[in-house]
Amino acid sequence: MARKGVKKVRSAEKLDIRKLLVSVLICESVGVAGSLFTVVSLSSWYNVLNKPLFAPPNWIFAPLWVILYFLMGIAGYLIWKSVKSNPKARIALILFTLQLMLNFSWTAIFFGQRLAVGGLVVISMLWVVLLATIIAFYRVAWRPAVLLMPYFIWVIFAMVVNIYIVLLNA
Repeated sequence: MARKGVKKVRSAEKLDIRKLLVSVLICESVGVAGSLFTVVSLSSWYNVLNKPLFAPPNWIFAPLWVILYFLMGIAGYLIWKSVKSNPKARIALILFTLQLMLNFSWTAIFFGQRLAVGGLVVISMLWVVLLATIIAFYRVAWRPAVLLMPYFIWVIFAMVVNIYIVLLNA
């Protein structure tokens, strides 16, 4: 029997640690896989590019992406646990998966293949799909959409840096 004034937690609101860990680990794994391309290029190719003055220092990439992938993982988990109760969650997860694939592709193309123009094409697609993902997440629940906002802001910033790199190295 529940104590007076204390509501029972509905089963949909219960924390599923396994799903949370899987979701965070999937997102962080995308980051680890992408970092294999980044680490090699940061100290060589990326350092010799002409970059705008506002380009971030190399040391910021690893800690920032760990945080962003962690937030993505939590957001993905919140949508994943809603799939059975909300049919819109399935589409949101498909978009989420697509944006993760584009995220990895940008790293592989920009840093791995050292193609700034190709990276710009991919990050532009990422921006569109990420915006659609945030909208789809918001239609399921507002919290996961908000968790993606720092990532969205970073993608916009990265896209602007990518544009400048293309222009300054033409």
